[in-house]
Amino acid sequence: MEILICLLCVTWADAPMKKPIKVPLYVAEYLARSESDRKTMVALLTIAIKRTRGDQAKNTQRQLDALQSGDTPFLADLPGRKPAVGDVGRLPSVSDRQFRVIQVIDGLNAIISLRWHNKQVRIINGSPVVEYGRSQKVTAWIRGISTENFSDDTVYTDGRVFHVSGTRTYASTDGGTNTVLVLQPLDVTPFLRPIVQDEGVPRPPPGIKVRTWRAATGGFSVEAIFVKVSAGQVTLRKLDGTEITLPMARLSEADQQWIKKPHLRE
Repeated sequence: MEILICLLCVTWADAPMKKPIKVPLYVAEYLARSESDRKTMVALLTIAIKRTRGDQAKNTQRQLDALQSGDTPFLADLPGRKPAVGDVGRLPSVSDRQFRVIQVIDGLNAIISLRWHNKQVRIINGSPVVEYGRSQKVTAWIRGISTENFSDDTVYTDGRVFHVSGTRTYASTDGGTNTVLVLQPLDVTPFLRPIVQDEGVPRPPPGIKVRTWRAATGGFSVEAIFVKVSAGQVTLRKLDGTEITLPMARLSEADQQWIKKPHLRE
């Protein structure tokens, strides 16, 4: 396979190369958990549709369609327990992704209070069911977001992904100290499956799939992930993380049809 990859690179020597994208372990684990949670939600909504009628059933069907289409990445909440260093996720949806500002420190830092819920998914009568425990409060230090519009003792909503990056100790008003978790916004966009919008070709279905791509002239192949197609140029990401961009016409007819017809990707 190494020889094939090298030959392919020589054949497509004019294809620009990009540096490998290194995915931090905590991001990779988070994206894997997001995919697992997405599948759980699909199962739950599928069950819910059978038990609802009218407008409620229609709304549930729309949610299910959105999850299955993959048009919008599904990003999981923080784990269903008290947050800990290393955790990644959005603020809990069960709390409407809200937090209360306790004190604004400066333009990029604030002390906040947020609610978390113990959450577990149980299998009841063969079906997954999400159960939430009683909510509890946790104080945290939020860093790296603009606090320009923050006011003390005010509730805000934030749908971004956060990384619990460590702890911070600060002086309390009673003369002591408090040590709290630090939350920082985390942009996971560079690590998501690409959303292909050019030329009307939709994104791949949920789940990254590796495909063996072959040259139109035959004899050369490479294992890679489809990234995008734009203006007749196809971008593929090889297993070592590097990307190649080449004219779609250089790919085999089967590969070209795979790109043009989404149903072939199932």
